[in-house]
Amino acid sequence: MRDPTDCAVPPELELIVLNHLLADKPALASCSLVCSRWLPPTRKHLFREITLKPTMRLNPTPFESFLRTLEIAEETNPEWAIGSCIEKLTIDGSVWKGRLTPSPMLTCSLSFLRRLLSKLPQLASLRAKLLLMPNDIVERPYADQAALNNFKLDKLVVVDCTAKGHDPHHLLALISMFSSIDSLSIINWGGYMQHPISEFSLSSLSPPLVRSLAIEWVSPGVAPAIYALFANSPSVTAGHLAHIYLDASKNSELLEFAGFARIAGAAFRQVDLRANSELFSADHLLDDVSLVNCSALRSLMLCMEPTFDDHASFGDRHARNTREVLSAYALFFQLHRAALPMLTTVRFEMKPIVWMLDAFVRVARDTFPEWPSKAITMVSAEEAEMNRALWEFLEDALGSFPALERVEFVLYERGQEALTEEAKDHLRSALEGRLPELWSRGVAHLVFETFVFRPR
Repeated sequence: MRDPTDCAVPPELELIVLNHLLADKPALASCSLVCSRWLPPTRKHLFREITLKPTMRLNPTPFESFLRTLEIAEETNPEWAIGSCIEKLTIDGSVWKGRLTPSPMLTCSLSFLRRLLSKLPQLASLRAKLLLMPNDIVERPYADQAALNNFKLDKLVVVDCTAKGHDPHHLLALISMFSSIDSLSIINWGGYMQHPISEFSLSSLSPPLVRSLAIEWVSPGVAPAIYALFANSPSVTAGHLAHIYLDASKNSELLEFAGFARIAGAAFRQVDLRANSELFSADHLLDDVSLVNCSALRSLMLCMEPTFDDHASFGDRHARNTREVLSAYALFFQLHRAALPMLTTVRFEMKPIVWMLDAFVRVARDTFPEWPSKAITMVSAEEAEMNRALWEFLEDALGSFPALERVEFVLYERGQEALTEEAKDHLRSALEGRLPELWSRGVAHLVFETFVFRPR
């Protein structure tokens, strides 16, 4: 008779929660012992995704205890070693003192990460969140002390982490631990504060091959450090860096990106640019951004977010800001007529905030809901002429790209602000009249998406 534990998937068992994990109480080793009689596919299924998240301040930290239990289990019986089963790891350093107030982040050093990763040979995805990451191997040669031999990741995400002085040197050392990262995302390294960046050398770092790079809301000096790391690496020189995403909060970040694009642009196949124009003029957002060296670019997304006062009575201002953004797009494409011969897809994303839909409808249809009655009203003759000129300018600018197959205008809907299907049809008809050539060729599209807030 077959052993009931000798099954491919343990019945009704999808998750194991280990609370208060301590090195002197090897709960994980005990758990592995219980599961040791299951077939290897079962153990791999159960342990393929691990999240380390402390619920209180412990000494040693839960991270150190987790590593020790891995070591204990492996030393006791190789069959209990579940490190080789882990494919996805999240290390979350947030510690909540109360219901709403977080305490300072937990420390997770680079030397610890190196020791931990050496026990996870099958790891494909690593997510580090809210960690203070000191580079405790900064004085030693990186080739011997930091880099992992031929360690490849599908995905590395570093969210809301920092280091002493918010220095990006520690971040670069973390990135350089790996030989290859398909998708690298750096989100809010160092927080939103202004901090001086110390001098550092890239000579001891060996950057990985990266195919997709995302940089969002990082401290000053961080993005240039990342660009410098990859500028002369095979990611750029051998054309591996095909996708880059930037969410900029300052005009200087767009300028830094433009400088990197001059060096690395030949590798780019997809570029996604977001910028918050609340901090600088919307109609000059793209003045200093040049993609003339990105001749192989196939897909471009732009989301230059205009400033909106959160009140319907400012409809004139909302419409003006929307025209400024669309005009900036048109000018950008006019200046790149001969530079992007392989461009096939353009995506214009509008900001998912209150009154955005009304503002776009007003610019497209020359009508708007009067506030507070919401009665539909025609715009003035002067405003209607500005709208007409805008759409003609935009269609003329986009019509010069020989490979262009799709242009999307993406509007985000939020709950009660969603348009009815009839209103959507009217808006599509209006765009058909505004962009007759692109629409008749099946190139222009109006896309509605539901806005969903996704916490980092």
